[in-house]
Amino acid sequence: MDAKQKLPIEAKLGIAGGVLILGLILFFIFKPFTTIGAGQRGVVMHFGQVQDRVLGEGLSWYMPIITSVKTINIIVQKDDVKAEAASKDLQDVHMDIVVNYHIDPARVNKVFQQIGDNKDVFAKIINPNTNEVVKASTSEFTAEEIIKKRQELKDKIDKRLIERLVTYGVILDDVSLINIDF
Repeated sequence: MDAKQKLPIEAKLGIAGGVLILGLILFFIFKPFTTIGAGQRGVVMHFGQVQDRVLGEGLSWYMPIITSVKTINIIVQKDDVKAEAASKDLQDVHMDIVVNYHIDPARVNKVFQQIGDNKDVFAKIINPNTNEVVKASTSEFTAEEIIKKRQELKDKIDKRLIERLVTYGVILDDVSLINIDF
């Protein structure tokens, strides 16, 4: 083709359409966006390194290949803990406890970086700390007082557990003493 000849308009439109289709295919293959659902946050990582940026609910854009996003629930979680302790008068106490908690939305990236996802938070933080707090709190009451002052025992467990969990970026919503056996 000679330099003075021009491509017909149909050929130009065909090339432009092909480029557009190729661009759309690449866009959906690499998917440079993510949707963070209600009650979730997105932890942004560049080549696996956790970033300070946390994605809120809705549509968010990121650079595929170099950036990935891990979705973490921040809604209230419920987990059951079986705790064993001794009362002040050395009675064996067995408790079934329900712990309601959620991850602090502002610290979700640090929680993920230091602890892991929601399952890891329970196994590594909630369960052992609850057991420790129950043992310390129960030892201040006799077996009779545990029954009579159940609310006072619950309040002590709540207060101590709140203090322990906040350092990990976990917010305690409530503790329920479901069953107490001696």
